[in-house]
Amino acid sequence: MKSILLSFCLVLVGISYGQPFNNFHIVQSMCPEPQTIVYTYENYLIGSHGHGYKIYRNGSVIVNEYDDFYPCECNGIFFINDSVGFYILRFNMGIRLRRTIDFGATWMDVITEAPPFLLGFYIVNEHKGYLMSQMNDYWFFVNTFSGDEGYTIFQGHTPLNDTILTDTVPGITLCPDNSLDFWMTASNDTIDFNINFIIDTTVSIEHDFASNEINIFPNPTEEILQISFNRLEGIRGKIKIFDIYGRMLYCENYMFSAKSSINISQFKQGIYTAVIEYNGKSTARKFVKN
Repeated sequence: MKSILLSFCLVLVGISYGQPFNNFHIVQSMCPEPQTIVYTYENYLIGSHGHGYKIYRNGSVIVNEYDDFYPCECNGIFFINDSVGFYILRFNMGIRLRRTIDFGATWMDVITEAPPFLLGFYIVNEHKGYLMSQMNDYWFFVNTFSGDEGYTIFQGHTPLNDTILTDTVPGITLCPDNSLDFWMTASNDTIDFNINFIIDTTVSIEHDFASNEINIFPNPTEEILQISFNRLEGIRGKIKIFDIYGRMLYCENYMFSAKSSINISQFKQGIYTAVIEYNGKSTARKFVKN
């Protein structure tokens, strides 16, 4: 298998192939941060045709969706820390990938529609990941949730060989690996793919819209939490604070100013997450209460 490595880009390499895929495997495992919250899910039936699913946080239901007539089920859930996670929704038209940054209180579609047959899912970090799916027997896709479009690896029976895909990976990886290897089989033949990427820590993170605009201080703090809004003054938004168990302890609407103060003296000592929202966007900041 031929492999090409370019700075700040992805390279996918394939071998000529003309049979349907019947097995798929990602070599690397994902690397979550230490967690104190347990997230689980279950799928259930409704009558003779309906389907539904539930997602639990420490045994309590936080998501319960169903459809009386069409497939509607969770195909997997993965949290990279206590507050940030993803789940895969399979419905009658395909697959969606949803993300939360506030302990499952709210979810946003980051991949709205992928082909219906799930092959694999891999998270590079909070802002970059790959959802591999298949249409019928001969269409294989790699979709991303980084804002760019997905990639077609096979079209019909024809693989796109030695295709170089420029794909910036912002931030740092959860795992130390700088590549992703996976393979698929049909009959007794195996095709190996390799994605090599170099992390560009100088590139701004698109989905953390406030990476430079919002700061929390002092951190740690005992009584007053200060939040500064750089270039966001006059915008209406909302500030929420969650404890490590995902319980929302504070929620207020704000007209953002240069600096806002929140009295947290009544909070117990521990780690908390402040979620700032506006215009359908959100960002999370962790802080410590002494």
